[in-house]
Amino acid sequence: MLLLPLLILPALVMAACGGAQPEPAPTPTLAENAARVTELERLDKGQLKDVAYAPDGEHLAVGTTTAVYLYDADSFDLRWSVGTPEEVAVMAFSPSGRVLAAGLSDGSIWLLRAQDGALTRTMLGHSGYVSDLVFSPDGATLASAGGDGIVQLWRAGDGALRHTLAASPRSDRDEDVGGSVWVQAIAFSPDGERLATASNDGFLRIWRVADGALLEILEG
Repeated sequence: MLLLPLLILPALVMAACGGAQPEPAPTPTLAENAARVTELERLDKGQLKDVAYAPDGEHLAVGTTTAVYLYDADSFDLRWSVGTPEEVAVMAFSPSGRVLAAGLSDGSIWLLRAQDGALTRTMLGHSGYVSDLVFSPDGATLASAGGDGIVQLWRAGDGALRHTLAASPRSDRDEDVGGSVWVQAIAFSPDGERLATASNDGFLRIWRVADGALLEILEG
């Protein structure tokens, strides 16, 4: 009688049943099942402000009130840490994963080499905290949004400022938002030619990246 290795038997059984069975859908974390959540690691590094995975999923960046930390995404071993004079408000990896941008609460933007955490460049362009950061799909441009209502377009290679996009004036309607206008979120189009910005005045603005021209204002 032919004896099949144990590793082959499950495959034969699965094939006889019509192929591989689909994986069950992930279960959302709710109040009634929260106790079943397994804690993988506890990172006591101050108050957490933002997290970002590298594009390849191998590293996890953690921004806190005092520093930027880079961990191995599987083992959670600390690769490096860099102290910051102000809290880290937001972070973003470049598409290549070689650069980690960190926006601080004082309005400055740090470009860190992901390999070792070396600070390669500091950009100053916001008078308020940095609220969002995003690289263009080709990695050539870094867009930063701030609590000052301004979006800056930077050349990622040398940190040169390309364009300044101002959220104010909001529109001809000049609606009262109970304070200054600030940009909450930004996103590049897939081709990198346009940038969408969302502000707390309820308007979505579409900009042309090449020259910083405002193309459209949409009411949210």
